[in-house]
Amino acid sequence: MAVTNLQLGSLVLNAELLVVLTAGLMGLFAVRLRLRGRSERDTSPAWNAIGIWIAVWKGSLLLTDAVAVIRQPLSLLYYDGGTIGFWLACVCGLTYLQYRYGKIYEAADAWRITGAFAAGWSTVYLMAIIILDRASAGYAHWLGLFVSATSVFLLTGIWRIRPRKAAEEDQSEESARADSSLRRMAVPGAGLALLLVLVSYMAFDQTERLMERIENRNGNSGVGARAGNIAPAFELNNLFGEEVALADYKGRTVLVNFWTTWCRVCMTEMPHVQKLHEDYMEQGGDVAILSVNVTSQEQGEEQVRQYVEKRSLDFPIVLDRRGRAADDYRVAAYPATFIVDGDGIIRERFLGAISYDDMKKRIERVRDKYPAEQ
Repeated sequence: MAVTNLQLGSLVLNAELLVVLTAGLMGLFAVRLRLRGRSERDTSPAWNAIGIWIAVWKGSLLLTDAVAVIRQPLSLLYYDGGTIGFWLACVCGLTYLQYRYGKIYEAADAWRITGAFAAGWSTVYLMAIIILDRASAGYAHWLGLFVSATSVFLLTGIWRIRPRKAAEEDQSEESARADSSLRRMAVPGAGLALLLVLVSYMAFDQTERLMERIENRNGNSGVGARAGNIAPAFELNNLFGEEVALADYKGRTVLVNFWTTWCRVCMTEMPHVQKLHEDYMEQGGDVAILSVNVTSQEQGEEQVRQYVEKRSLDFPIVLDRRGRAADDYRVAAYPATFIVDGDGIIRERFLGAISYDDMKKRIERVRDKYPAEQ
């Protein structure tokens, strides 16, 4: 999921982690509904599953990019294993959940509890993709949202949970009436879920069309730091004293990255930027990396030079000695990354650490969707 992080002053919050936590809580809520009337302790496996999911998701970086973790152990805090890590975390979390509830309830009921958790989790996660990552959302996400939302309703109300010891006990008259009522609500509930999804899709589609029209009206897009704005121009010196201007890269997709040497998150991100630079140089250089050190926040230029030499960074680096470029781009926290298309329009803006895979995904999306005018 390519989601822009949230900024509160100089604090940058990991938006994807917040989405995962919210999705986990929704899964927990679905389990709680499924187990209503049972002990609070019966929901503890669901809490554990959330922790396992996050641990595997983050720890999977050791499988996908062990070198980065060895060089920068803090990478585990800011990055994850990507798509592989996501699905590995899902398998581990759900397997644990099924195993634990299989020890407490009948096998069929354990599957339903696990399904309720997965459905609740998926509902929130898919909604987040549709709302926060419009460029990646497709019909499959809408279909998945409908299936998940319907499953939450069905799995949290239709079946009665039976502890293993009481599997053969007859249902009480009150429970039978409740189950009958819930079954009667199944069809209208599924219809309501479908209606909500369709209405949401219509609103989403119209909003997307409106945003597309606004973005395409470049003549009315003023200079600014938001997506759709004309990127503020700057001319800065590099470490060799040569003047470099953003305008020099016209016709190419440019990743502009603001950073400082004292920023630990930036330190973790640098190997990813270097790898990205090397990859695109091999492809012919139609994508450029322009790294802006906010030198006004440094103790001196020599510190920047030593930092670059120590890490063998060879992508273009310019020095924002007065901090004017950072001000023009409204940079209040580091790192801050902007992707500018070949016509000088900002198309993507990202706060906080961004991985190689995420950078490349965003760049390719911009390059394909906004080719430079000839």
